Amino acid sequence: VDSVWRALQEEKARGWASEAVDRMWKRRDELMSKANRRTEVFTPSTKKYVRFYREWMPALAPVFAGRAGANRSFADIGASPGGMCEYLVGDLGWRGHAFSLSQADGGFGMTFSHVRLGYSDADLSADGSWRRLL
Repeated sequence: VDSVWRALQEEKARGWASEAVDRMWKRRDELMSKANRRTEVFTPSTKKYVRFYREWMPALAPVFAGRAGANRSFADIGASPGGMCEYLVGDLGWRGHAFSLSQADGGFGMTFSHVRLGYSDADLSADGSWRRLL
């Protein structure tokens, strides 16, 4: 067996105890700490989420299949950016209320809005904040 191959196999066997892996994670942490200091706010698109819900919700939760109609309602907790809301309101015609962490508190921000959807910023980790859901 080639000495380089043997060294790679040994490195693989050491796994997380590897100095190379430790260096890689340290560098990653340094880069992430710099990235977290940025001032712009990133809000993902709802497009990929809506596509996922259209494809998978009827299979994963058959209760959604054939459940179109404005007489159905929902609450979406942790809603941002709004993909589930867009699916339920836009595709199925439901009405609902969405709650999510505000951008000021580190949340993504809600990008989907509709007359049949109410929205509230909510930090549900704060004591007693769950009462807002009632």
